[in-house]
Amino acid sequence: AQQEPSPDKVPIDEAERLLSLQVALKISDLGSSAETFEVNRRWVAALQDEFFAQGDQEKAAGLPVSALMDRDKPGAASVASQLGWYSFPTSGLQVAIPLFYNFTRVFPNAEPLMSSAMATY
Repeated sequence: AQQEPSPDKVPIDEAERLLSLQVALKISDLGSSAETFEVNRRWVAALQDEFFAQGDQEKAAGLPVSALMDRDKPGAASVASQLGWYSFPTSGLQVAIPLFYNFTRVFPNAEPLMSSAMATY
């Protein structure tokens, strides 16, 4: 059953609605951190393919290749990159969990995302 947000937590004006949408977009960016290992692994592999394609375009244009985008170096899916992501002080889960938590306080129907993040963590 869907829960209605409590009236004191509903975005009250256009600025709060916009902020809510911006937070939802950021959550979608970090959402793979709350997925199962297999789903996250596939997502990171797709991300790495996208990064390498950008790096190829940067090389072709004679530009310096951005971090993690050079296919001749370890990419986003490398063990070192993934360990760094999860151990860095502002890792995906250390950023995502507080963000998910506060989002679900305002939008209770998003609670399964929080539960999934906690199960992954």
